[in-house]
Amino acid sequence: MTADGSEVTTAHTETDPARWAVWLSKDERYFDSESGEEVHGEEVDGSTENHLDATPYEGHRHANTVQTRQVWTPEHVCLDLDGAARRDSSRSSQTRSWRT
Repeated sequence: MTADGSEVTTAHTETDPARWAVWLSKDERYFDSESGEEVHGEEVDGSTENHLDATPYEGHRHANTVQTRQVWTPEHVCLDLDGAARRDSSRSSQTRSWRT
């Protein structure tokens, strides 16, 4: 997140790449078994797992309609907060975040 609260974009990291690093975290996500499209985890009724005849809660999906996969999630880390602040004088040193 930037000092003004917006998300860091490729434009931020490509404008001055020497100030940025990428931290990769491994996450678990759900994907539709047929289409491969990502499914929000809150849509899956976990109580139906291993219960083929179970009916999911209204507005939810049966657990057997999704696959769980490990994915890498990038986080941008500013390596030089002071230098980044000098490039954008509108940023306050009290509001800058080291992790984005």
